[in-house]
Amino acid sequence: MSHLDTMINHFNCGCVVVGDIPSITRCEEHGGCIVAFHNQNVPARRWSNEAQDLNVWQGTLLHNLRKIKDECFSYIFAYPELNALGPMNFLRPEAWRNADMEMMRHLKRILKPGGYISFVVDPSVLHTVTYQVSKLKMKIDVRGCILDRFDASPSSTLAYSVADAKVHLIVYNEYRDKIPKSGSRILDLSGLKLSYVLKRKRKNKLLVLAGHPYHFDKVTARLEDA
Repeated sequence: MSHLDTMINHFNCGCVVVGDIPSITRCEEHGGCIVAFHNQNVPARRWSNEAQDLNVWQGTLLHNLRKIKDECFSYIFAYPELNALGPMNFLRPEAWRNADMEMMRHLKRILKPGGYISFVVDPSVLHTVTYQVSKLKMKIDVRGCILDRFDASPSSTLAYSVADAKVHLIVYNEYRDKIPKSGSRILDLSGLKLSYVLKRKRKNKLLVLAGHPYHFDKVTARLEDA
């Protein structure tokens, strides 16, 4: 089993975020502050259910994207963590111009003709997404805001659910098909909104990129019951 060097970020609300770099933001769900972060060797595990065309890869996002062949997916659901889109936005508002574009380049590369990416992002990284999309000569449709609701974490001092506003974007190359054809391949970039993606799976093949070991176990357990 191979291992990956991954940054694990711990918040005082009990949540954990995995990424290639330390997080400098608060917890998206509960507003908790960073209390510790460290490098950890995360095993690069894989899980599959061939009968239902379900696959889950564990590992850092960029490491997994580099392994995917060109023009593989007709639909990509992207609900990425903030640190995948340039956390320096919070320290220097102009930093979105210099954010690493490797993730977006890979998404463009693996998208089939007629395919599209459904981005759900925090308003703070909207500039990053739109700028990178325009640099790569892709097209973008803004679908408006989504109110994302979360239940209170067991380790949180909050006794109620919280909500967070997100922006919904549709990104594609020259054109896009409205609905992926049956038998197409679907990519879930994080697995954070798995129920949303499963509603659109139908007879398509699904690959989920889950980073943290806890998240990998949670996603695979959910798919085993699907």
